[in-house]
Amino acid sequence: DLNVKLIKWRMVPQFDPERFNSMRFLLLGAGTLGCAIARALIAWGAKHITFVDSGNVAMSNPVRQSLFKHQDAAAEGGSGRPKVDAACEALREIRPDVDARGVVFEIPMPGHFDASAASAPSPSGSGAAASTSASIERSLHTLDELISEHDVVFMGTDSRESRWLPSFLIANKSWRAVRRQQQQQQQQTAGG
Repeated sequence: DLNVKLIKWRMVPQFDPERFNSMRFLLLGAGTLGCAIARALIAWGAKHITFVDSGNVAMSNPVRQSLFKHQDAAAEGGSGRPKVDAACEALREIRPDVDARGVVFEIPMPGHFDASAASAPSPSGSGAAASTSASIERSLHTLDELISEHDVVFMGTDSRESRWLPSFLIANKSWRAVRRQQQQQQQQTAGG
């Protein structure tokens, strides 16, 4: 990769391309920010990118979001292709060796819930609250797994509310990692 060698030589001499190539990147949001971040990542040599988004490509997207084309917005009878599918395909066209994966997923947000899930009776017969609670719990578990599977998370969503839960999960994981490290250091000091 001549581009990466030039970056290392001219801009960031301490850059380790092999380490960067092996890192797994999670992009929450496949819109304007997610597309731009993905393009920059593959320019630097990233090979493992996962997009998370629940939206479809709209007619207004291709002019602002660099991985989408008009055909993506016109697909599916005009309702548009899922953004994660179109983004992954575009990345593979640009860089065939990229491992791009898309997850159609709506990030739970404070004050928002799926009204259709809330009104549907749950199998246990406990009603809307149990159904909504189970749905939120599944979403929380999915998001937590996605974050845990990746080395770097970019929050490219379009609202503060959609960044709240991922920020909380990441901060909690970071705090636990720092606390474990502090405990290990205390044990080494006490034992040594």
